[in-house]
Amino acid sequence: STVPAANPIAIFKKELTELFRSKRTIFVMFILPLILYPIIIIGISTVVMKIEQKQEAESSLIGVSADDSGLYATVSAFDGIDVVTVPAGEEVSAINDGIADAIISKDGENYVVTYNSSVSRSERAYSGLEKKLSELKTETTEKLLEQNGLDKGKILNPFEIRQNDTASEEQTVGSILGSVIPILLIIGVFLGSMIPALDVTAGEKERGTQETLMTFPISGSELLSGKILTVGFFGVLSSLLYMVTVGILGVYLSSMLGTLGVEFSLDLSTFIGPLFLTAVAVAAFAVFIGTVMICICMFAESTKEAESLLSVVLVVIMFVSYIGFLDISLTKALSIVPVLNVVLLIKSVFALNYDFTAIILVVLSNIAYASAAILIAGKMYTSERL
Repeated sequence: STVPAANPIAIFKKELTELFRSKRTIFVMFILPLILYPIIIIGISTVVMKIEQKQEAESSLIGVSADDSGLYATVSAFDGIDVVTVPAGEEVSAINDGIADAIISKDGENYVVTYNSSVSRSERAYSGLEKKLSELKTETTEKLLEQNGLDKGKILNPFEIRQNDTASEEQTVGSILGSVIPILLIIGVFLGSMIPALDVTAGEKERGTQETLMTFPISGSELLSGKILTVGFFGVLSSLLYMVTVGILGVYLSSMLGTLGVEFSLDLSTFIGPLFLTAVAVAAFAVFIGTVMICICMFAESTKEAESLLSVVLVVIMFVSYIGFLDISLTKALSIVPVLNVVLLIKSVFALNYDFTAIILVVLSNIAYASAAILIAGKMYTSERL
């Protein structure tokens, strides 16, 4: 009798049905990128901003020797600083005991600031005090110039430096997005591909369904094609959901900038090209990395063993992805380096820099790698030993 599932599309539908019954799949595919990640990132950003605002509002405790009334009066005039007197020779202990965040003293005409850089309050106190002393230095210089009948404006500011940034707002925003989107997409593709790759290989071994499935009148290539379609589909879907996360974070960032009085207008149609090229590159990459995962998981006897093997792959992928954050650009040589070429392509196109030869090489190389991985997986999947 003819088995209804005797084609890759039917295998694809079968695997989709089984995977969407899994709570773990639902969590990793939908809840993690669409709910937890935005909440975590927005929550951390909000908390950090609140802490910074609180720290800025706090006054620093600056210790001054009890015998130096002149220095005490000078420091007392600084805004955002509370002055405490400290006995001479006890500067270090005063900082360690929390009596003062930093100590200021004079050595002739010079100011000496004692602080502890390993303590955040002390470090902030030094930074604030250094800024105030720099302002005092400028005021003192201006007074000396005036006393000597010199033009302080021409001497202190002989010329101005004016910015002439040729980057458009779209390029500026695109370069920021290009530094965030690649790593999210790579993680999205990996996490989205991992669960189905585990399920259609090691998972079937654990459930004892692999032998039954391979007794059906289905060729090994059809069976494998259906599984690769499943893994690739989940990889692309996961990456798209992570793009939605980027959109949510973008809306949040825009609202935050609006509250700070920063205004900008973007032509969103400018990013249609980058989004399309990113989707094509990510789709090819998803098939490639998904097939590699299937090849690796075939050797595992259990899902735990397969997860251990894939964790090594994740480390390698993350390492290569982080190289893309360095000051390097997409070149013809780098366009054939797996993983890195996708990261650099996304960075390049979102910054509106198009090297179409390199872009074509990125897509073709990922298709070539995916094809090679499929051929290897096909031979492995139909081997009697496996």
